[in-house]
Amino acid sequence: MIGWRRFPTAPPVVLVDDVVTTGETADALRELLEQRGLKATTVASLGQSEMRKVSPRDINRITSKLGKPDMGSEIEAVLAGRLKHKANYIERAIHEDTRTEIRDYFRNEHRRLQGL
Repeated sequence: MIGWRRFPTAPPVVLVDDVVTTGETADALRELLEQRGLKATTVASLGQSEMRKVSPRDINRITSKLGKPDMGSEIEAVLAGRLKHKANYIERAIHEDTRTEIRDYFRNEHRRLQGL
């Protein structure tokens, strides 16, 4: 008799996209899956126009612009595995009028991701 195997309740999910340009479609699909309790671990594509991923240097620049050095781990967790395009967009959006809103975004998104 074969014993029962325990299957994971949330199997790994791989997103497959024809072409990744900015990563926005993959991000939207990740968020949709996360709302349903699944976490996409990988994005595979047939073509990718931008191969650069978010780097520690990007995280440091955003952290510095937000004026909150203690938020580095939250920012890194939110942007982990994302294309540099997303970090560049956020970095350009940071100014005196948006700083608090962007800090709140990272805090809330980090909490949400921890809940998965």
